[in-house]
Amino acid sequence: MKNIDYTVFPSDAVKNFVCENGKLKNILTGQEYSLFILPMCQVIPLAAARLLELFVNSGGRLLIMDALPEYAMSREEDGQVREIFREMLKKPGVTFMENICDAGAAAAWLEENLNRELEIISGIRENKSTCRYYPSWVIDPYIHDGEDMDGIYYCCYGNKVQKLYFMVNYTRDIQTLTVKLHGPSAPEIWDPMTGEIKGARILEKKGSTCLLEIQLPAGYGIFLVTAKEHPEDISGS
Repeated sequence: MKNIDYTVFPSDAVKNFVCENGKLKNILTGQEYSLFILPMCQVIPLAAARLLELFVNSGGRLLIMDALPEYAMSREEDGQVREIFREMLKKPGVTFMENICDAGAAAAWLEENLNRELEIISGIRENKSTCRYYPSWVIDPYIHDGEDMDGIYYCCYGNKVQKLYFMVNYTRDIQTLTVKLHGPSAPEIWDPMTGEIKGARILEKKGSTCLLEIQLPAGYGIFLVTAKEHPEDISGS
């Protein structure tokens, strides 16, 4: 809803990550993460707890919601998990929120700590993707009847040379947005419906940061494309 990208972190992926300069780095893809949310987690493998300990100690920021982990995958390791998280709570980069339902507070924490490379300055900034409706008889629905996706949605994908932001207008009207974008190259607009590629309309440019004006027709999406700051890496947030 807040247009914040995230990746679900399975515990068996721990072996693919190292800590570098306050970030978790995937050694297979090069993707990096500076923020981590641990929601409703009372049980955590000791290896994952140690990885998060390294992450926090190197400058990473961790949000724990609802419960502090107490158990490992074996009783012999429970005490180590408890000690790791008791010590982590004393670190300035760790925040604990008791109310797991307070998504607004979690989003505010993310906004405070994020360094966004793309931000909508004026125009609709959110989408109501959390306002879903399922008939009472549906348990695991594939068809959403009456779902309200009204608003603007965007997500980011990075490959070795480019960053691509997919922006969609879910409203019934043309939307004009002012967008701040950080990148080393002049951004382009790629139209997936027509195949057209054109330069974005730049309102202002300061260094590697541009202010852009983008018009999105109703029910339409485009790719906003810029080169990567460091093409040898695949970076994420």
